[in-house]
Amino acid sequence: MSLTCAQPDRYNVCVFHDALKINLAQDQYLHEDDGYFFVTFSSHEMNARLPDCRLLTLHAVCARVVLLSGATLVIIKELKEDIVDELEEDIEETIVL
Repeated sequence: MSLTCAQPDRYNVCVFHDALKINLAQDQYLHEDDGYFFVTFSSHEMNARLPDCRLLTLHAVCARVVLLSGATLVIIKELKEDIVDELEEDIEETIVL
């Protein structure tokens, strides 16, 4: 994913995997416009600080480096192993009458 500062506090969310687009289309905080997804940050609090565009851009750059380096596959594999381990523990702890 990458973000660009389209307007103040409004960001274009770019997705590199088609599978993620389905999830984005269902997200209540994202708005689709001509095939692009946007998120707009706002607050009901007068003094609330919204996310800094530079930090969001840095996060997007880091995410892209991870994606292009192939590290994403390692991270996903580790997450899957953790999920399977948790499920196995849940199954062992479940009491069946």
